[in-house]
Amino acid sequence: KFTAQTFGDFLQQSALKAMSSLLVEQVPPSAVREFSKWSQSTGPLSNKRIVVPTENSSSQKISTCLALGVPAGLVAAHSRRRRNYRKRLALAAAQSQTSVTNDTFKGAAKVCSECGNVFMEDDIFCRKCGAPRSGTLGVGQKQASPKEEEPKKGHFPPKATPLLDSLGDEGTQQIRNMNVPELKQLAEEVRWQVLDAVSVTGGHLGAGLGVVELTVALHHVYDTPRDEICWDVAHQCQPHKVLTGRRSRIYTLRQGGGLSGFAKRKESVYDAFGAGHSSTSISAAVGFQTAKDRLQRSGHSIAVIGDGAITGGMAWEAMNHAGGLGSKVVVILNDNGQV
Repeated sequence: KFTAQTFGDFLQQSALKAMSSLLVEQVPPSAVREFSKWSQSTGPLSNKRIVVPTENSSSQKISTCLALGVPAGLVAAHSRRRRNYRKRLALAAAQSQTSVTNDTFKGAAKVCSECGNVFMEDDIFCRKCGAPRSGTLGVGQKQASPKEEEPKKGHFPPKATPLLDSLGDEGTQQIRNMNVPELKQLAEEVRWQVLDAVSVTGGHLGAGLGVVELTVALHHVYDTPRDEICWDVAHQCQPHKVLTGRRSRIYTLRQGGGLSGFAKRKESVYDAFGAGHSSTSISAAVGFQTAKDRLQRSGHSIAVIGDGAITGGMAWEAMNHAGGLGSKVVVILNDNGQV
């Protein structure tokens, strides 16, 4: 019966056997020099050295590892790394003897511009220095696909949008001069535009449709972007982007190189606060309003928060903070009846 005791005895016997196979030789002190990266001493630390027999059998390796206290798995991994390293050296030597120029092959460079290493057929990055391969070759023999044009329409039936067309990409100045019937018509056009865009790109839809009229009203009443609108989470900002000079790129929402699905400060001056998380808009609005007060500037800071995000403790903490400061920050609760 194989028990823990017998296994321990087996290990002990194997270790003793391995130790007995190690040869301890006496060497002159001048021949022994041991270095350490943590020590500046270069003097001899020992006058003995252990010589491991050169047999390459697995049992010999395991016995030696048991004697020296080194896990056998580490020794096997080290052996594999050394073999792979030799293969890489042989490959690099063969490549260095190949005479090539830095001409392009199907649009991709043959030689790395950083270190001169020769690219293999499917290489995208240099195997030696990691530099990206210049050119437009994809992988192997595949040609790089041409850059796709940004879509200009979605899958909804076409609809005339005269008021939205009149805004162009100039911003919200004209909205403040519209009357109530025009604002209602503009809201209908914005709603169609959001539906048509999301039919192509996907993403959040209900949140944006729930604030179409509210978005139009905010840009009509307040002097944006001088007055900051902080959208909580900001997943409802598609109508906001349509009205703030980004309609021409609205079909690139959530696409690579396109518009973000959330508010993004680098994207537009109208995106005062980039969120992506709930219950943070009131704190941001309090900060903007406090800055206005300290700089003695006029204007308003508005937080738009939903009935789900208002349940977050950070939102209540921000309102308590605003009350303590006596701030005139505007908080709009968009009650969807979901909580």
